Amino acid sequence: MKYQIIGLRFHAKELDLIKTLNKPRRGKLTSKKNEKPAKATLSPQSHEYNVKAAFGMFSSKSIVNISEKDIKGVGFKDKQFHLRIINGYVNQRSLNETNILVSCFSDQSFNGKKTYYQKVFIPLTRKANPMFIIETALFTSDLGFRSQMATVALLQEEEISVCFLEEKAHGNWLVVESSNKQTLRRFQEKFHLVQLALGYFMGHFPSDKAYFFLYNRKAKKDISSFCVAALRPSMHGNYMPVQMNPFGISIPSEIAKHYQPLLKPLSIKQFSSFISLLASSADWMSILTLIIEAGEASLVLMPGAYAIALESIVKLIPGNKKKEPLIRNKQEKEFFLKACLKALDEISIGKSEAELDAIAVIRSKIPNLLQQTNREKLSAPFENLGIELNEYDKQALETRNAFLHGRFPDITNLGPQRPLSRVNKDLLYCSLRFYNLINKLILTLIGFKGYFCNHSKLQQAYTGVKLDNEDYYIGVGLND
Repeated sequence: MKYQIIGLRFHAKELDLIKTLNKPRRGKLTSKKNEKPAKATLSPQSHEYNVKAAFGMFSSKSIVNISEKDIKGVGFKDKQFHLRIINGYVNQRSLNETNILVSCFSDQSFNGKKTYYQKVFIPLTRKANPMFIIETALFTSDLGFRSQMATVALLQEEEISVCFLEEKAHGNWLVVESSNKQTLRRFQEKFHLVQLALGYFMGHFPSDKAYFFLYNRKAKKDISSFCVAALRPSMHGNYMPVQMNPFGISIPSEIAKHYQPLLKPLSIKQFSSFISLLASSADWMSILTLIIEAGEASLVLMPGAYAIALESIVKLIPGNKKKEPLIRNKQEKEFFLKACLKALDEISIGKSEAELDAIAVIRSKIPNLLQQTNREKLSAPFENLGIELNEYDKQALETRNAFLHGRFPDITNLGPQRPLSRVNKDLLYCSLRFYNLINKLILTLIGFKGYFCNHSKLQQAYTGVKLDNEDYYIGVGLND
């Protein structure tokens, strides 16, 4: 197999610096103002860093009495570093001691408005490997190894490389770097797109803590400045759409042998298209965040979240044409609706208050009688993109209203007295059907031509919903 080669990448200096920063340190808490410095310790926490400052005798002029608004003017200094606190808050205070929880700090030379070449290092809470999922690229690390655990996103005139490091001395890391010079804010936006892409395709949204390194030269070898920031917790989903190793999932071996030569990973071009799609709209980024969060949510929240994501995607499909109205003539439409209202007026005569309330509900729905149903609205983009919906897909679309109104669909028709275990299995089944529909739309939009996992089929032994007319993989774009 021919791999894209992204060349030599420098990781050693950055990982050594991170290791040094993550050791407890003793120094002084300083300020731009004239408060007396205080002895302090800097200790890493799971996401943030904790600064504990102490002063032998209480004094109103001591930096120990720093206020929340003055946090940004505070620094931590020892023999090796002079760090600048960018964001943090006082979470504990006594007469002679103050604890500051620091969510972002940098070295003194850091300038977020200046343009640099940049990298970000993210510690991985579990191993991650793009092989069998995304087309990989070869890189050489100055740590002394070569690896194909990398991929690339090509955005117009910019190359964003994504490397996964498995290193005994330093642990597991994600390293994202850009070929272009830019501000930190702009680079952070692109890094977030990569996070979302990995969260969707690999089931792992890498986050927790970010170490940003800034460079003056394109080789990105000598560090000019750095910034450390706490991020939201990582997310680990249970599902991935594309998986080209059929022997890695629970399917009969003869079926795995059949599909093995047919399966292929997402290409670098398709991966790049997906990131470009996210970059085109804040709505897309919000939807993908919801999809990823749904993947690790409880069964009560998962199907509703997927249903909302599906409906939101439908609204963003380019060229999503509306169907012709059932009655095109405006006068005929008005005549029909007035006839319905007149019929209700006639049957309302002599009715009880309870019956009138029921009729009022019917009356409120008459203006919408000739509009598209929710199922028609949801199925329209599939038709426009040439995606065929089978009987199970259509059944799933029918359950959408139930979830959005807080009801649990009864897939096996056992009635309202069905046990909680059956309700949970119905919830999981509907979640996975919505997830399949979402994958059909997204993979079609980015030009994927191949097969993705049918998680509804894979989980049929648990859900008890037999899908005899479906296979373990679903084809997308194969008829083009």
